[in-house]
Formats: sequence, C-alpha cells, structure tokens
Amino acid sequence: MKYFIAFLTAITLVTNVYSQCSFGGDGIAVSTPITVDGNISDWNSVLSDPDNYAMDAVPDLDAPIADVGRNFTQFAFTETYSNLFLYFGRAGSATNAVDALLYVDVNNNGLMETNEPVVAISWSGSNGNGKVDMYNYVQSAAGGDVISGDGVDMPGMLLLRNNLGVIGRGTSDGLALEVGIPFNQFYKQGSTDPADMLAPKEPFKFHLSTINGSPTSVPGPNAINDNFNGCNPGFMILPVKLEYFEAKNIKAGLELMWKVSDNENVWKFEIEASNDGKNFETIGVVDASANTGSQEYSYSAAGSSKNYYRLKMIDSEGGVEYSKVLAVNATGIHTMSVKVSNPVYSDVTIMYESAQNETCNVRIFNIAGVQVYSQTMSMHAGTNKMMISGSSLKVNGTYILEMTDQLNKRSSHKLVKL
Repeated sequence: MKYFIAFLTAITLVTNVYSQCSFGGDGIAVSTPITVDGNISDWNSVLSDPDNYAMDAVPDLDAPIADVGRNFTQFAFTETYSNLFLYFGRAGSATNAVDALLYVDVNNNGLMETNEPVVAISWSGSNGNGKVDMYNYVQSAAGGDVISGDGVDMPGMLLLRNNLGVIGRGTSDGLALEVGIPFNQFYKQGSTDPADMLAPKEPFKFHLSTINGSPTSVPGPNAINDNFNGCNPGFMILPVKLEYFEAKNIKAGLELMWKVSDNENVWKFEIEASNDGKNFETIGVVDASANTGSQEYSYSAAGSSKNYYRLKMIDSEGGVEYSKVLAVNATGIHTMSVKVSNPVYSDVTIMYESAQNETCNVRIFNIAGVQVYSQTMSMHAGTNKMMISGSSLKVNGTYILEMTDQLNKRSSHKLVKL
C-alpha cells in the first residue's frame, strides 16, 4: 500500500515506520531527520535500535578482506517523508577510497529484478565526499535473482540510470559515511505498478557489497570484495539450501518438486503462485519433516491456472528465502534457452529454443541504458535462428540484449561489439 502524504509535506518526522531489521527490537524503526554533514551524532538513536540496522555476519564468509577499508561492518537506515537516509560503517582506514553498491528490492519480494535500483557510492576517504549514482539492475536468472547473503555476490549486471552528485559525507576519522537520497529515486524503471515504487513507511529487502573497481565491472571476477544482506544481527543464521526446484505435468495438473540440504534448519515451505510473475499469493503450505540432511519434497498444484510458481522457504529462526520463479503454461514447463554470438564483429546471431509457437520481444540497450533496437519476432516450436544487423550497434563497446517471451519471462545477455 502506498501512502499519499501531500497534506503532510510540512512535517519532517515519520513515526511507526515498518522495520526492515528486527532482532530484539519492538518491530518499529526509529525515524529521524538527518543532517548530512559528516557528524553522525544525529544517528545515535538509530544505531541503538536493532530495528534499524544490520551487521555483517559472524563469521564473515567474505573474510579475509585484505583491505580493511573495503570491509563494511554495519549498515543502518532512517527516513523522513521525502528522504531515505543511509549509514555505512567500515572496519578501518581513514583515507582509503571505497566504492559500494546497495541493491534495493523496492517491491520487497526477495528478488532483484531487471530495472530495480542499485545505489552506487564512491566514497573518498581523503576528503570525505560521497558521490552517488543510480544504476538499473539487470537480472541474471529468469524471474529475478534471489537476494543473496554474506559471502555471495549478486549475479546481475548494472546499467547507469542517473547521477545524483556528491550527496554523501564521511566522518573525519573515515570510518562512517552518511547519505540522504530522495524517495523518488527508488523505483523500478519502466514500471507503473505502485508496488514497484518505494514510499515512506514501506519495508524493503537489500544487499550491500563493496567493490574493487567501477559498477560496470560487476559481476566480473574479483570485482566484489565484501557482501552482507538485510538483515543480519551479527551472528550467522544458516540459510535453507535449495538444491533444485522443478515442475512436471501430471494428469491432475502440475506437480512441484524440490530438494533441500540441511533439512534440520527448515520450518516450513509456502507455495506461492502468480498470473503475472509479480503479485504472488500462497496456495499451499508444506511443513518440514523431522529428518536431517538432504530431503525431497513435492506439492500437487492440481487445478491451478497460474503461470508462475515459487517457494517461500522459512527457516527455524523465522528467516525467509525465496526460490527462483518457475514459468509454466498449459502444455508444460516453459523454458527459454538463448545462445548469442559473442563477441560481435558484424551481425548478432541468436539461437532461441522454444517449447511452443510464440512471440518474443527482442531489445538491445547500450551501456547507458538507452534502447538501440526493438523488434517483436514470431517463434516456432523448436530451434529458431535470428540475425540482427550489426548496424544497430553503432559504436564498439558493451550492450545488453534482452529477450522477453509471451509469459513475460526475460533472458538478458551481455554483448561486446568489436
């Protein structure tokens, strides 16, 4: 639900904010205006409330981190009706420069999806300036990428959305940074769904990384130094380890099957379904068995007419993780298999495997996120070969090819024009 607050524009203090992190707190986050000036005394009430902050896991699964300046230890937030304020604390280094990425799941579904926002912060330890740019996330997996935890890099690429300038300020000792960002920057670009636009008092999931290089190097090898996600109370809660999640047709309809490791950490599974891949509802619950080690489960979705399914996995500590999203149709499991010629010297060749006759929208974006090509193509069941003229890629460099099928399932691929 979005809150319409035009009549409250003169009020700066927000109360009863929904908590992102709640470990020993009352479930209500402290909300207070922050002056972004490098003096963090106005953060005292926020940093003392476990509903407002997250700590890196203990043990830190990214350790050892050779450069302590890139070892983030704490993240906190607070808000007013106009701004979301962010706090970052690191282990050491008063003058070291560090770049950080805050992945923001604005619709709070546990997935980073294409065009959801990523805050990129370039923090200069020498002068304390924090330069902020907004990027669009490009999902790696169909249906979106699960918000990962400590020690796990987010797999998607980043495309520049816009520059906000120097709006952050570090402390004199170089150990903390504060930033204030308008709420109107936190949205899923291209979507008009209110659920894809973050507003005050709404919860969101997040993942934080420090990087070695620029955001465009992500998710390259050795690009990311440190990770942690929301929320972590400073100790490690073992996650549910999902080995696979699949579906098959049965006479009665559809059967969902999955397997987990460390079954003793699981409390229950909620099976969620959707018609559009965005708005999910629970259609069933499967309680975890008392077995330890690996365990297989299944659920019959007989009579369901939904096109998308996912698992909500709840561990013994109440933590929640989501599986990948399965897209299905009346004839069975819908798969999208795409192979793209890379690097590109002249024309782009695409091999597309389809389970049925369908239409598919093909788009290409340059590294700045500007669309340079768009075409809706008819596909037949089986192997489809498509050629896109190299003239569509006017300059050499990096591009993103995105294919979207008729069930709105997306596949994104990096192109390099030489």
